[in-house]
Amino acid sequence: MLSDITSQILDSFVLQIRKKENQARLQRHLVDPTIKYILEKLSPYLLGGAVVLSLIVLLTLTMIFLIAYDMRIRSMRP
Repeated sequence: MLSDITSQILDSFVLQIRKKENQARLQRHLVDPTIKYILEKLSPYLLGGAVVLSLIVLLTLTMIFLIAYDMRIRSMRP
C-alpha cells in the first residue's frame, strides 16, 4: 500500500518535471542561481590559476630562450 502511494507520487513528480514550463521555472529559480553562485565563488581561484599558468608558460619560454642562446654562444667559441 505504501509503495503504491510512493510510486504514484514519484510518477506524478516525473510527469510534472517533464513539462516545459516547469523545467523553465526550475532552471530560472534553481539551476541558474546555483550556477551563478558557484561561478562567483570560484572566479578568484580560476583567475589565480590562469595567472599562475601564464607565469609558468612565460618562465618556460624564457628558460628555453636562455638555454638556446647559451648553446649558440658556446658553439661560437673556439
